[in-house]
Amino acid sequence: MAGKYKETDDDMMMDDVMDETMDDVEPLDEPVTESETGDEVENGNILKLTRTYDFDDRKISQLDFSGFDDLEVADLNRAADQLTNAGRVVLNPEMDAQYCLYLAASATRMPHEFFRDLKIRDVIRIKNKMRNLFYGRG
Repeated sequence: MAGKYKETDDDMMMDDVMDETMDDVEPLDEPVTESETGDEVENGNILKLTRTYDFDDRKISQLDFSGFDDLEVADLNRAADQLTNAGRVVLNPEMDAQYCLYLAASATRMPHEFFRDLKIRDVIRIKNKMRNLFYGRG
């Protein structure tokens, strides 16, 4: 039939390799909750930042991600639109820091402007927290 995809021998070999590779992968039961130094980083929906930030006359040293479960497709689309408007093409948006920060603003109910001046260690922590939330690991 014209226009239909026909599975090739290479496709079947790749499926076999992926099946064997995935057999060795153990799922995470619990999200990582401590840093390498043993400092508490995460407690449920709360993510402790590496420092205290001054923002809008407030001191912010942690973020509450409890709003993540309230996010909807429209929030994902707005985050994707932000990347597109910035001229960025991202194949795995859940791995992109800017995408994750945009959604983190919605999940934490913090203004987007707060996330613009964070230090890189906190950006990575937030990105990892969002990735864990995307994949149901906390």
